[in-house]
Amino acid sequence: MLPGRRGDWHLQLDLHCQRLRTLVPSQGSPSRTSQSCRRKGVVVSRRWLIAQTEPAVVEPLARALRLPPALATVLVNRGYRDSRSAQRFLRPQLRQLADPFQMPAMSAAVERIQQALATKQRVVLYGDYDVDGITSCALLTRLLRAVGGNVANFLPHRLTEGYGLSADGVARCLRECSPQLLIAVDCGTSSLREVAELKSHGVDTIILDHHEPPSELPECVALVNPKVGGTSVAPMSHEEKDNLETGPTALASVGVAFKLAHALLKSNRHWAVDLREHLDLVALGTVADVVPLSGENRILVKAGLERLSTTNKVGLRALMEITKVPTDLLPYHIGFRLAPRLNAAGRLADATAALELLLTEDTARAAELAKQLHEHNDQRQRIEEKIVAQALAQAREQGDARVLVLANPDWHIGVIGIVASRVAQEFYRPSVVIGAGGKGSCRSIPGFSMVAALAECAPLLERFGGHEMAAGLSVAQANIPRLARALNEIGARTLSEETLTPLLAIDATVRLVELDAEFFQALEWFEPCGTDNPTPVFAVRNVTVRGVPRMVSGKHLKFSVTDGERTAEAIWFGAGEVVLPKEAMDVAFTAALDEFRGEPTVQLRVRDARPSRPTGNENRG
Repeated sequence: MLPGRRGDWHLQLDLHCQRLRTLVPSQGSPSRTSQSCRRKGVVVSRRWLIAQTEPAVVEPLARALRLPPALATVLVNRGYRDSRSAQRFLRPQLRQLADPFQMPAMSAAVERIQQALATKQRVVLYGDYDVDGITSCALLTRLLRAVGGNVANFLPHRLTEGYGLSADGVARCLRECSPQLLIAVDCGTSSLREVAELKSHGVDTIILDHHEPPSELPECVALVNPKVGGTSVAPMSHEEKDNLETGPTALASVGVAFKLAHALLKSNRHWAVDLREHLDLVALGTVADVVPLSGENRILVKAGLERLSTTNKVGLRALMEITKVPTDLLPYHIGFRLAPRLNAAGRLADATAALELLLTEDTARAAELAKQLHEHNDQRQRIEEKIVAQALAQAREQGDARVLVLANPDWHIGVIGIVASRVAQEFYRPSVVIGAGGKGSCRSIPGFSMVAALAECAPLLERFGGHEMAAGLSVAQANIPRLARALNEIGARTLSEETLTPLLAIDATVRLVELDAEFFQALEWFEPCGTDNPTPVFAVRNVTVRGVPRMVSGKHLKFSVTDGERTAEAIWFGAGEVVLPKEAMDVAFTAALDEFRGEPTVQLRVRDARPSRPTGNENRG
């Protein structure tokens, strides 16, 4: 496998997480995209943060693992300072997973599900309509049906019932599904009233979730959420203790569902089920939910990508065929090919088609559903682009607002999350986008907890929940101006100019001669890359442009650089209008292998370039 797509995945994923675009505030308006070179005649500054090298730690690690020094530097700077921890990171294994019974309330959840299976009770999986929720439902449905469970699925309608265990969604679920045991996946941690309503109808509830818990929790049979305290105190092995250094709290809901499935299998070793067959679903949901790809998530996604490449699920095969993904899958292919199509149905209407695709055994039906989801995604893109243009126009009118609050009752609530991400990446500000019915989606930047800010504004909101970087809310139209003022008061108090000027984090400096076959072979071991484990970014110093830079595809800049010893091709995506320095410069990049006439060629996928700095001044603006 050539690792040439690495740069693209890191670029696009970081854009999604608002961690890539380095912007600076302009006078009187939110900050706009800027580069440290000349763009449209304006010179702006961009701050680099080059990680320091510790030779006393790096050199023995490089020797022990037979790694290029630059990659050993990356490991050390990411906290893997000895050969044992570095080996565990570079070679993640399923056996490194912690005991699922370490999760809070896992024993109670397993006991109640076993009771339901033994008595043939009707189990309803109540999921969210995004990929994380859908894959969670698909995994548990396949497992429980394989052991004779009476299982049904229920997905709320985004437009009429809203997210999670809503009153309207629960009422319809009771009418249509008649559950005796309801398992809420990817939702429910904050649903006190809805769980109480289910209980009043004689329905037991188990919650599998990963969202931030409120101060008061619902009274249910089991709340299995790694962010809720009360984990088991059973003894852990050394392997489990090592893995828990990164913590299980970052699991997506499909990771929590996998833990439940694992716990059930440990308690029922006679079940003829190979849980590894469903790691493809775990990889899908985990990557799509943009959770950190470290710790247990890294283990699950690594194994899941391998399983996905050879999946026996006809629905996934049909989706992979229509999206033309390669067999050597990377997180990029999930995040930007597969997940958008699985999400599209739920964004515009009903997510049932996506869940059916993951469950069907009918090849013809799978092809039909994949085509349908592909068409939904095309429709979603058209709607999204129109709303993005309108939201960006609103944002430009908000002057020096620290938190952007944008609203239009005509905006489709199925795409406002994507729009909020686009606004946040464009202006590098926490962004709230509110559409029809007062439903809103929020995206933040590092250093500003969106869910904590919404908690301070709770009297103005009908409902809210989420994480530090992403959240959802419902608000009355009359309260939107007050919400904007309140959030900006919090922003003025907590968002410094430094916080609003994102850094370009550079893992190590290299020389062009170091980018050899050994380097790229070892670089592959850092996959899967994504949030919390980004593709390494390197810097090469004191290079000059060789030849004449040229624009390609109407928007990208392609050029060659040399340090006098070696020459390398470089491409700067989206920077067709940049004028490079004429003097010696430093270039920040992700390293990739491209193919030219069938031969692998080193390519620098540029993240930034600037006039060279004297040694010791590398981290100044």
